[in-house]
Amino acid sequence: MPTLSVIGCGRVGTTLSRVWSDAGVFGIGDVLNRRPGSARAAVELVGAGRPVDDWAALGPADVFMLSVPDDAIAPCARRLAQRNVVAPGTVAFHCSGARSSDLLAELRAAGAEVASLHPVKSFADPRSAAKTFPGTLC
Repeated sequence: MPTLSVIGCGRVGTTLSRVWSDAGVFGIGDVLNRRPGSARAAVELVGAGRPVDDWAALGPADVFMLSVPDDAIAPCARRLAQRNVVAPGTVAFHCSGARSSDLLAELRAAGAEVASLHPVKSFADPRSAAKTFPGTLC
């Protein structure tokens, strides 16, 4: 099963991680948030993953999801590229509905396949959103 690591596991990241983990689509790897306590809370809600405290602890993964605010996408992509954990064939995507995958150019240059994916759904309550996610357009 491919490994998904999450950068910015807020409501969207937590919901998608939970949906994909429960469905056996991905094994959840590292979860990096600005605050370590929020990474631990996300891992607890998802029921899988390893909370990491900082970028230095982030390891390789098959897929990286950047579910961060729009203005943090490019800086996070840059930091991820600098970690040297992205290899050719790695997939990296962000969850903005307003920005293109061009914000992940540094990851593309490092060999990653890049994309943007934004579900058309409210994520106010990740537990509820995860339960009602099937059929959601992306």
